[in-house]
Amino acid sequence: MKTCKNRTLFSSFITILALGTIILFSRTTYAESPKEIRIGATVSMSGHFSTEIGPFKKLMEAYATTINSRGGIYVKSVGARLPVKFIVYDDKSDGPTARKFYERLISVDKADILLGPYSSPVTFAASVAAEENKVPFIAICANSQKVYNRGFKWIVCVIDAAPRYTHRYWDMIKAEGWAKTVAFVVEDTLHPQGVYRGAKNLA
Repeated sequence: MKTCKNRTLFSSFITILALGTIILFSRTTYAESPKEIRIGATVSMSGHFSTEIGPFKKLMEAYATTINSRGGIYVKSVGARLPVKFIVYDDKSDGPTARKFYERLISVDKADILLGPYSSPVTFAASVAAEENKVPFIAICANSQKVYNRGFKWIVCVIDAAPRYTHRYWDMIKAEGWAKTVAFVVEDTLHPQGVYRGAKNLA
């Protein structure tokens, strides 16, 4: 199940990254032509979320290796193929730590585009750095509405919003017609609470 989940996330990641790169470089003017596409991210390689998302760094590296072996990504505004370079830090499954590293990715590493961390709580903190510095931030695995209801202009969500996260599941349950009652056990954090609020209405 986890392998399937990671593969799905990786496939989505490839599509998201390609579109993000196209949009970024089609709207950006450079004093001199860039030599590479610098993508900044944090991954929870330690801490609470490490078993869920820790291996994702290897998927990023595999993506870069594959793309660069083909000559990179063609950027029309530059008129050339550019290699992809990932700069990745371990956010330790912690929001303040993630924000610190995203600030570094922007100010020191000069990332062109940012991929968000795993989970809504960590993304909630990390995305502030992108918003304050006006750097595109693709939230690849965060769907709590609280992340997106702050009026931020530099963040985009690419998965179902938390209240709609389980709608296909409830469609299946209703189609089967077996269940008569349902009970919820909910963790008191952003993502589970958002999913619960939607699920109790969908059920």
